[in-house]
Amino acid sequence: MHKTALETIPHQDGESSHGNKKGCWGCLLILLVVFSLAGYGLYRLEMHYQTIPSPDGKYRVEVYYYFREAMMPMMPGGGSDKAGCIYIIRNEDNRKLHRAELPMVFMSQEVRFEQDSEGNTKTISAPVWLWFELP
Repeated sequence: MHKTALETIPHQDGESSHGNKKGCWGCLLILLVVFSLAGYGLYRLEMHYQTIPSPDGKYRVEVYYYFREAMMPMMPGGGSDKAGCIYIIRNEDNRKLHRAELPMVFMSQEVRFEQDSEGNTKTISAPVWLWFELP
């Protein structure tokens, strides 16, 4: 078999470039790290589901589902059964005050705003086991 000039040039350690396999393992390791980080990023990615404003306009509830849940097959009608989280956000400065996990995002339909006699939102509950006191 005919060898090209580059294949027969010896390196410093006396080995030809045809037999050097170290670069291949380094590339595989780099690819493994890149795909692992990308997979972890997709695992943690949250997709917007719904925003519910408070009656006084000072707060809002944002509901997100996890991207990993959207990639899993579901039965017909089970799309809202995805797990997710809710954020309680103050509109004045867009500060996230609270975060909680939801086993199913359709439970965000049960968000309730409790107001005082002046119409200011004091507490937010969603669903019955989550209760958030507001500043």
